[in-house]
Amino acid sequence: MVKTSTFTHKKKIKEILNPFNYFATPVQKYLRFGKNLFEQEQYEQSISAYKAAIKEDPKCMQAFLGIGNTYLELGGIQNAKTAIKFYQRALSIDYTQVHIYHKIIKVYDRLGDDRNIMAEKKKLFIAKTLKSDPQNALANNNMGVIQLKQKNYNSAIKFFLAAVKNNKLLDVAQFNLAKALYKKGSTHPSPEKSKDALMRGITELEKLLQKSDDEPEMLLLKAKFLSQLNEPKQALLLCEQVIKLDGTMKEAYATKSVLETKLGNIMDASADYASFQSLKKAEMLARKQKKLENS
Repeated sequence: MVKTSTFTHKKKIKEILNPFNYFATPVQKYLRFGKNLFEQEQYEQSISAYKAAIKEDPKCMQAFLGIGNTYLELGGIQNAKTAIKFYQRALSIDYTQVHIYHKIIKVYDRLGDDRNIMAEKKKLFIAKTLKSDPQNALANNNMGVIQLKQKNYNSAIKFFLAAVKNNKLLDVAQFNLAKALYKKGSTHPSPEKSKDALMRGITELEKLLQKSDDEPEMLLLKAKFLSQLNEPKQALLLCEQVIKLDGTMKEAYATKSVLETKLGNIMDASADYASFQSLKKAEMLARKQKKLENS
């Protein structure tokens, strides 16, 4: 059972500013305070103290860790998931802290989430590489790929940027950077930040298209960018080009269907969606067949 206590503002300030903490910074005081409250099982107040530290220093990794530990101690599935979010925020400040990956792996193990356990183990392996060689372009790219799969778009962008910076010939990293910016731009709630990410992403993609001859995957991504930037006619032309180059790309038909709907071409949209479903079904059957052959 969680212990709570009445906690007045005056008592909080008095404790923080006691003589033993005289030479400590405000952040250090809040961190000590959060730890003491945690040890006294006053979890809600502990979280408040750690949040006060973050208000003083938004990059206070120890405070994010403290909140994560506190939510984990509170117990329950939802609190465990919240703990993971705060551990991940701590890692966004310093991704080389290998002990935090171990914490996350343990929490996922409690939750029985094998898929995310494997993802975190991969991140742990890459983090160890980056700790000894932070300029390793391939490792930065691989870390970005995992972050992208987990929908941590800002982190993914950071790693892809590092990969591109350290190896300008690593086209896959630049393409992944464009994808991450597209994902951020197409999901961000702020119209201004959404457009900024989309414009940055299409600029990165254009650099690649200048040296690549009609790569279907790149052209399809450009069509998606144009769709988000309210240029459906140009996007539709690109989708048609992609399908001519590779008629098996089911995503091209799905994107084209959405664009046809936007433009009011309902019959064409239905036909494209039917093609998408047909290709998806064929892909699933092929996957099942492969599993049977390997078993």
